[in-house]
Amino acid sequence: MKGVIIVKMLFQKFIDRFKSQSLKELFIHIAFKTLNHVKLQANRCHDKLKSSYCSEINLPALNPIIQPKEDILKIQCDWLPDISSLYLNHYFDLLGSGWTKVYYGMNYAGLEGYKYPASDNPAVDRFGNWLKGRINNSNLIESQRIWSLVTHNYTPINWQIDFKSGYRWSEKTWYKFIKFGDVPGTDVKVPWELARMQHLPQFAFAYASAEKDRTHFSNPERYRDEFRNEVLDFIATNPPRWGVNWNCTMDVAIRVSNWLITYDLFKMVGVQFDAEFESIFNRSVYEHGSHIVNNLEWHPKFRSNHYLSDIVGLLFVSAHLSTNDQTNGWLALSIQELINEVKHQFHSDGSNFEASTCYHRLSSELVIYATALVLGLSAEKRQSLKSYAPFTHIGSPKKLHIPLPLFETPGEINATPFPAWYFERIEKMAEFTMAITKPDGHVPQIGDNDNGRLFKFTPKYTEITSKEARGRFQNLENWTELHDDATYWLEDHLDHHHLIAEINSLFNRPDFNIFSENNYSLESTIVGWLSNEVKVSPQTKVKSEKSVLTNKQNNSQFENIPASSLQYNRVTRIPLPTSFHREVVSASAYPDFGLY
Repeated sequence: MKGVIIVKMLFQKFIDRFKSQSLKELFIHIAFKTLNHVKLQANRCHDKLKSSYCSEINLPALNPIIQPKEDILKIQCDWLPDISSLYLNHYFDLLGSGWTKVYYGMNYAGLEGYKYPASDNPAVDRFGNWLKGRINNSNLIESQRIWSLVTHNYTPINWQIDFKSGYRWSEKTWYKFIKFGDVPGTDVKVPWELARMQHLPQFAFAYASAEKDRTHFSNPERYRDEFRNEVLDFIATNPPRWGVNWNCTMDVAIRVSNWLITYDLFKMVGVQFDAEFESIFNRSVYEHGSHIVNNLEWHPKFRSNHYLSDIVGLLFVSAHLSTNDQTNGWLALSIQELINEVKHQFHSDGSNFEASTCYHRLSSELVIYATALVLGLSAEKRQSLKSYAPFTHIGSPKKLHIPLPLFETPGEINATPFPAWYFERIEKMAEFTMAITKPDGHVPQIGDNDNGRLFKFTPKYTEITSKEARGRFQNLENWTELHDDATYWLEDHLDHHHLIAEINSLFNRPDFNIFSENNYSLESTIVGWLSNEVKVSPQTKVKSEKSVLTNKQNNSQFENIPASSLQYNRVTRIPLPTSFHREVVSASAYPDFGLY
């Protein structure tokens, strides 16, 4: 009886969804779904029978894009020695997990009473025999070859695990057939966040610092080797298009961006990697780009920071790979779509259309690093934008303009693909964050927040004890990874000052500089490196005076909002006490975002 009810509900849902469509539209929809299913099955069979690793023959070469600089990577952060040590030992704190050591056979704290058994504990060997039965047969030999290059004392990371609940996805499942959301207590974002590998830049910073400070840091080569080992570990145990970490294109894009920026930082301070690693890394970067462009999270109406992340990741890949018809098309596509998405995803006042203060930070960060990368493109890359092969792809955005239109950029000699409004929009992104930041230095958490970032070069941490952390956070009630007196570095996710410093690297506005308090000079410096130190003249006027609040505020930015356009109209008056310092308070309105 229950089964009959479920079938009736599903049938009714189907009828409700398509009752407004004509028979022709319904037929087209069913045909598209059927053909797509057949295509997926065919592609899965192909990857099952033939290795999904691509051939290394005729691959475009990988080139660092940051030129060697002075020894400026040494950063003065009291947390860097401890944080880099935690990462060296594979401790991660993601999505409220607490600092947790991630490995095969680990014990799990569980989530909301759900805890899955630690049954996956292979006998790891240096030749990769442990990968038999784990990696699909078509990829096994190559996977073992890659694993054999990992140093013998390295412990692999369990990349497929939700290390809060203990539930594990399989690297033998083709990426389009990964299922999630149907097992109680599990969170697919845990392995996704881990596989973004946003901790990798800390190894480059620790390497640079360790060369001069052996007291607080390990041997510099250990940080270099850890970067190399973790990348090889991931490539060997996550063949292209297999497992949970190829399912979400956004995470693929963020991962490869972090790989590339870390690779650049190491190269910048003179690190040389072995030829075998360079070859495998080069190939995987290309495979990431190919995966992104064939799995764009694009929709004619409903697209978000996921799609923006996709195109930024594609931009990082195409900027690093040598020019050919394919990479030139990727580069042009990513630049075109970056401009389109800034217009689509940010209101004219600079606020983000997803109505989330934290998604605003994520999307703005994606935009500023991508913009800097385009401004700093080599002469050869800029020349490639004038002529490239047409890019066509089913389901992709509209056809590329050939060549991309170029515009005069205020304060910049070379013409760029960015029109004037684009730079003004970026400035207003920073102004929005400044306007919503509270006196305690934090933004209010409005809308969704999953602590998403592109890069985390110098996160803000507070030093507390593990005992204090357990007492403060209910989600750490069963967490026992560190002893009570151990230092617990608590990340502050609502301090967005770094975003202003990143954006100000392009504009050099005094008010932006004062707001960021020079506390995020590294972020500003890296943006400058990517842009080749390009400076753009500010497009918006810096407010020299604040509009002082009174008990009867009369402000044109509020008066211009037509009350007749509102379905509901409620006025709230808040009388200010006479002791209130009105001269330090200003009024701002962001009606498209819904924040005043």
